[in-house]
Amino acid sequence: MKRLNFAFAAMFVFAHVAAATAPVQIRCPDEYPREKITVPVPAGWEGRTFVNRLPLAESGLLLGSPDAELPFVAEWKEVKTREGYDAVYTKFPKEPQLKEKWLFCGYGMGGDIWLMYQLPDNIKRCVVHHIKESVHGVYKYVECN
Repeated sequence: MKRLNFAFAAMFVFAHVAAATAPVQIRCPDEYPREKITVPVPAGWEGRTFVNRLPLAESGLLLGSPDAELPFVAEWKEVKTREGYDAVYTKFPKEPQLKEKWLFCGYGMGGDIWLMYQLPDNIKRCVVHHIKESVHGVYKYVECN
């Protein structure tokens, strides 16, 4: 019985450690869904959008609340690759207000529309892969662990 309990305990610890260190891979959508764009209009006016498509323009990591007035962009180092370059994020400040980690995906000409995805708090390293050869210019995906 002791061996059986030990085996279950060992499997639980292994599964817990594996889950805590399992890499997270996230892909920004190639385009922002234009049907999600609405134009608020004052009384008596009509609004129209002439947006054909909003391709992915940029991506990266933000630290802290996404509702902050000025988002804090995490520090990163560029590493050239055959496909383009990687933005490697390994320095995460210890301040409690910067504990949250968010992937942002910017769309449109200036990246003015963002989608954001909250990453696990326990990640220590993230790599944003920038690949030059793609339909929309620069394709991006993220790996964190």
